[in-house]
Amino acid sequence: MTASAIGSGSPRVLIVGIDPLQRIGAQGITVANLFSGWDPDALGQLVITDAAAPGVSTCGNSHQVASTTFPLEHAFRGLLQGVIRTSGPSTNKIGAVGVSSNEVRSLRVRMHLAARAINDLEPCRLSETTVRWIREFKPEVIYSCLGNARLMKVAIAASEAAGDIPIIPHFMDDWPSTLYADGTLWSIPQKTTRKLLLKLFQHVPFGFCIGDAMAAEYKRRYQRDFSAFMNCVEDSEFTPSPVERKNSSRAELVWTYVGGLHLNRWKPLAAIAKCVSAQGGTLRIFAPEQDIRKHGDALSHLAGTHLSSLAPSDVMNALRDSSVLVHVESFDPDESAFTRLSVSTKLAQYLGSGRPILGFGPAGLASLQLIADASAGVTVTTNAPEPLADTMNKLAGDTDLRRKLSESGFAYAKEHFMKGAVCRRFLHMLEGASAMHKQHLPLGTPDDM
Repeated sequence: MTASAIGSGSPRVLIVGIDPLQRIGAQGITVANLFSGWDPDALGQLVITDAAAPGVSTCGNSHQVASTTFPLEHAFRGLLQGVIRTSGPSTNKIGAVGVSSNEVRSLRVRMHLAARAINDLEPCRLSETTVRWIREFKPEVIYSCLGNARLMKVAIAASEAAGDIPIIPHFMDDWPSTLYADGTLWSIPQKTTRKLLLKLFQHVPFGFCIGDAMAAEYKRRYQRDFSAFMNCVEDSEFTPSPVERKNSSRAELVWTYVGGLHLNRWKPLAAIAKCVSAQGGTLRIFAPEQDIRKHGDALSHLAGTHLSSLAPSDVMNALRDSSVLVHVESFDPDESAFTRLSVSTKLAQYLGSGRPILGFGPAGLASLQLIADASAGVTVTTNAPEPLADTMNKLAGDTDLRRKLSESGFAYAKEHFMKGAVCRRFLHMLEGASAMHKQHLPLGTPDDM
């Protein structure tokens, strides 16, 4: 989608996030795609980290909040890096995934997790320089994927500094349910996060979610309308793909996975790799280099399994050069609770590539439901090895089935994930938020937090 498709009429949006807007990681790619074609001068970002800011072609205005915004940060960062720094299953998880309540933790691990929670919940005060920058930028709407208490505080403070402008949150995981759900520090962080959500929603006219299932649940939970916005695919990528040969053998099939190995996704991938190896086929796993270094040994020893990294610009070609695409989710309870309502960023590309999909993970996950709704693949929702092997053998041996699934998924993607249409709808929603604020429409207060 070109800049002229949206042009200078874009509402002035302030993006609040940990890192600058760039096409790195699932969230970064999704947000960058949604803002494709936005007038760079109408797009600003308020970031917490000191990472290098992207070029003005993506976002024309950027500001990093001062270290004084979080006065306790340096003290607790020193503790985490020194006295109580530790590495293990609990401390290496994404914070919002949560720690199992029945997990035995050492004193050092408990101190590490407590310090991390306190660091996240510390007071927030925007500096005069930051407030002045916000007011000079003159945003009409704040957009944020949030993810923790710290970002909620910054978003609320930025809204107030700009004249109580609306905040449009974009939930990509159900972190409000899982963050601090283990009861750290007598559940004080969890209760504080819920109070912050209540305060945040006083500034929220409506919200975005990563998929329809989350949007429906969040509408009930927060008494706001939610619209589904996930990753989208360039219109030019929707081109017919060559039809697979009728007599392709199992040994000729190329199974492809694109994505991270974190959130214990390497475990179900290992089960799939064993089945592909037994068929004599090839499994290509394209994952970030750090994930391969951490989990690659559990996969690379299997015959036919190849691991490497892939530039975002090369993803669609790699998908089209495949027989079957693989999507997995962890069966571990903590991870599945976190991903239950999420929809994988790559699924829009999977469907848009016109290739059949094998989904493997627990029942009830939104990503697997999308594959079923699109009739784009087959899913296995039990962790037992026999159903997986049987399903993969059936898929490998039925060219007509693979072709039918490919055609259904491609048609679904054209209807739902073409960037031009998605970005126009996204623009329309943010224009509506700006208009609601100008009309001083009341928001109401959620009462079921």
